Parts: sequence; C-alpha cells; structure tokens
Amino acid sequence: MDGLQAFAPDAEVAARRAFHAALPFGFLPGVSVLVTLWFAWRGGAFRREADRWALRLRGLLAADLLVVASVALFGLASLRDLDRSRSAPRVKIGIMTAPAADGVRVAQAEAGSPAGRAGLESGDVIEAIDGKRVRAREELAAEIGGGGARERLLQVRRGDRVLRLAVTPEAVEAEDAPAPAPIRWGGRVLSNWAQIVFTLVGLAACAWRARRKRVTPLPAALFAGALGLASTLTLWIGAAFKGARGGASPGSWLALVLSFTLLNLAASAAALWIAVRRRAVPAPEWEVPPAGIVARGMLYAFTLGARAALICLPLSILRDVQRVLPAGDPLAPARALPHQASLLFLGIAIVIAPLAEELLFRGLLLPWLERLFSPASALWLSAAFFALQHLAYGPGAAFILVVGLVLGWARQRTGGLSAPLFIHTACNGLMLLVQLAARRWA
Repeated sequence: MDGLQAFAPDAEVAARRAFHAALPFGFLPGVSVLVTLWFAWRGGAFRREADRWALRLRGLLAADLLVVASVALFGLASLRDLDRSRSAPRVKIGIMTAPAADGVRVAQAEAGSPAGRAGLESGDVIEAIDGKRVRAREELAAEIGGGGARERLLQVRRGDRVLRLAVTPEAVEAEDAPAPAPIRWGGRVLSNWAQIVFTLVGLAACAWRARRKRVTPLPAALFAGALGLASTLTLWIGAAFKGARGGASPGSWLALVLSFTLLNLAASAAALWIAVRRRAVPAPEWEVPPAGIVARGMLYAFTLGARAALICLPLSILRDVQRVLPAGDPLAPARALPHQASLLFLGIAIVIAPLAEELLFRGLLLPWLERLFSPASALWLSAAFFALQHLAYGPGAAFILVVGLVLGWARQRTGGLSAPLFIHTACNGLMLLVQLAARRWA
C-alpha cells in the first residue's frame, strides 16, 4: 500500500510542489537545509519507494548540506588568511588605481610617496611586478603587500612605451593600514590556451564517436571554426587598436568585446546555416515559448546555479592553484566605462551575446550531440562545453554549467531556440543588474 501511495499521482504532485517550493531558499545557506528537510519529509522523499520528484528532493537536500560545508570551509580559510595578513607587515607605494584591460591603471600617484619618487604618473598601466603579471587591483595589492619593504621592479606601460621602474614600498602605521583585500569571487582559473586545448580535445572525441556511428562530424568542425575565427579576428583587431592608440583602454576593450560578439554572431549563424543545409542538424523553431517553461528555467538557473557556485566557493581561496592558474576579472574594464558606453555594453551582454551563443550551443552543438549520445548525456556534454568557454569566472563557472543545463533542457522541451534565448537574456540581464546594484552599495 505504501508503495502504491508513493507512486500515486497525488504523491508525485506533492513532491514536485515541495521541490519547487524549496528551491528559492538556496540563497540562505543553513536555513535552506532545514526548509528543504521539511519539504522533503512533507513530499515523501524518505519513503522506500520514492518517485522521481521525491528523489530530486533528496538530491536538493544533499546539495544544501554541501553548501553549508562549503561556506564553513570558506569562512574558516578567510579567517585564517585574515589573521596572517594582520600579523604581516603593512606596506604601500602610494597610488590610487583603476581597472585596465591588461593590467592596473594608476589613477593618481601621491607626491612624495614611493610611487611618486619612482616616477609613476597618472595614466600609467602596471603590467607586472618582478616579472609576474598582474591583471587586477587585488593582485597588485597582494604582490606589493607580500613582498614587504624591499625594492620591487614594476613593468609599466606609458602610451606606446614600456618602462621598468624600481619602487621600494614604505611601512604603514597600524591605524592607517588599509583593510585586507577581500577574497575575490571571480577569476581566470585556466589559461586561454588550456581552455582551447580542452575544447578541441572534447570536440575531437565527439567527432571520433560520430565517425564510428556513421554520423557526419561536420558540426564539430563548424563549432571549432566559428569560435576560432571570431577569436583570431578579434586578436588582430586588438593588435591594431593597441598599435593605433598606443595601448589599451576601457574604450578599446569595449570595442574588442563588440567586435568579438558580432564576429561570433556572424560565424555562429553561418555555421548553423551550413549544418542545416547539409542536414547535419535540424532547423530550429522560433515559436514563442510557453511562459511556464521560461519561468521554470529562470527558477532552476538561479537557485540551482547559486547552490553550484557556493559549493565550488572554496576553490577561490586555494592560493597555490591561483599561482599556477592565474586569476583575473574578465569584466573589470566594464567598471571604468562612462555611462553611454555602459549602456552599449549592456546591450551587447543582454542581446547580442546570448543570441550568438544559442545559435552555436543549442542550435548547432546540442542537436548534433543528441545523434551521438542519449538526450541526457548530450545535455550534460553541451553544458560542459558551454561552461568551458566561461572558465575565467572561477567558481562562477559552476553557475554557468547549471545555466547551460537549463538552456539545453529548454531546447529539448520545446524543440526551438526561443525558450533558451528568453532564459539566457533574462539571466544575463538580472546578473548584470545585481552586479550594478552591488557596485552602487559597496
């Protein structure tokens, strides 16, 4: 009798409602465990014969427990690093900084400070310290503070010239010492070369399976070609900008972002068109998606994505890993853009970039993978390729993986690209609004 009740339609509906009701509490680590536990009990997740939604409730509870453990580890490591930073000598060189495309820009050098005496000027871009690249203000502060009051050699770009200036930091009085830099959330956890290699290896493995199953490997070549063409042309454009303007700037960074996005959109559309013409993949539909699919997709993307990112949070404090795989903030230059340029960047990130990625990942890649693997395996593989192109976000790549799963789910549920495109644009828009709000109130 218990088994029949567990599989009864009413029991499955109750478990499904409990699962969705528990999802939003993932933003409250600790509280979410209690709430999900209560919903799991109410939804029959602990019955011996549980339906699929009850099993998903169990998985959600396990994820919430992992989130609590991850946040606890992150907090303990942060306290340990804070104690170490307080016991270390505080030093400074006397500059105010701003983000730059390929370094840290000097906004102002205090007169009479070590930086001023060394010859640093406003507008200079610090690219390296003692031969080690710095890409963000937090990295610069960590390198200066970690070396103590010994002479450091700065590689500085001033216009089209590269200078090497020696600067000796000076000690800071305890009451004037700045607060330690917070542990950064984002970061480049793999170099671009490693990202390219992993993508090509994965595509080659899929192409090999396609040949064994007598399926055309053309989509793999088109996928790699679209990304490679857009990236190569953007590199050439960037070199031309650097030569013409005497260096990088937030404006030239925005021009490169726009160039890459438009090139990626054109290459993705061309790749999908060729694949459809060759009947390698079906032509996608563009009907207006059901509102329920879009709403559920948004709920899944943010609540499950937040849990995934929090579980991976301790990775951001592994200093040894960061030394081997340098960290960076891919969106740092956007914070230095003027108001009108910021609106253009929002348009690129919310409208153009999602369209290009949906054509490539859910229009071309996912339908082809479904010819090689089961629908579930194809979904996971396409999401993995999607997250691989966003590794610069550090632990946030786990969030991107979940978003890729949700976008693929929407593609499989509707058979078209409208639903994933709706969800993708909404996710990008909300994430950028959250970042702008955090910047305003920071």
